[in-house]
Amino acid sequence: MTTELQFYDAAKAALAKAVKVDEVKKIHDKAAAVKAAARIAMDKTLEADAAEIRMRAERRLGQLMEQQKQTVGFNKGGKSEHRNRVKTKPGKVTLTEAGIDKNLAQQARTAAKPSDQEFESKVAAEKEYITAPKPVTVSEKPKPKKPATPRRRVPAADSKPPSVSAEDIALKRFTTVAAGLVQLTRNRSAERFAKTALPDDGIRQLAKLFNDLVSIRNEQVVDRICGSAEVSTEQRKAEHAALDRAAS
Repeated sequence: MTTELQFYDAAKAALAKAVKVDEVKKIHDKAAAVKAAARIAMDKTLEADAAEIRMRAERRLGQLMEQQKQTVGFNKGGKSEHRNRVKTKPGKVTLTEAGIDKNLAQQARTAAKPSDQEFESKVAAEKEYITAPKPVTVSEKPKPKKPATPRRRVPAADSKPPSVSAEDIALKRFTTVAAGLVQLTRNRSAERFAKTALPDDGIRQLAKLFNDLVSIRNEQVVDRICGSAEVSTEQRKAEHAALDRAAS
């Protein structure tokens, strides 16, 4: 707090004594540097004081520029007839020599136009804006993009989807389950599965089902053998061998 007061008081006193544009320019640049440092350090009070000094320096600079313009004026520079160098008249200083560019000169002229009351209102508003607590905004997390839904192919108006009966579905499911059961029990004895949690009624039901399937398949083979007069000897031997294997 002591450092802040020292800067503020010293800068205001220096502005009150400054009678040259280059003196005011130094105070302006110092205030701008302090304002930037205070903003990084998140010192709102010092930042507001530095902003006030900077605004007052711009206004004082504009007033001095107007006074000098009406009295001795600014030297625009001129070239000597014998030497290629800029000659300046005593008592006149160019804006460039004072380190004042076009932007700062325009800001200074703008700051010097309002009345004292209007200027003080602007200073108070700027300091209030700097020191006022800013609302904390929580950035929304970007919503994850939904994967693109593949377009379904629309069938033609005259085409009809193939109908699947419940019997076909049951047959496919039974084939899948039975194939897995065959793969699981291959080369394994019945004792390996004696402790199964499957009830005895379920085991007997499966045994009866498989026995019935074997009988039906055997009858189909016999029907093909008896119903075809042109069955080759090799095909009959193969079918008889299949019957023998099923019976064993």
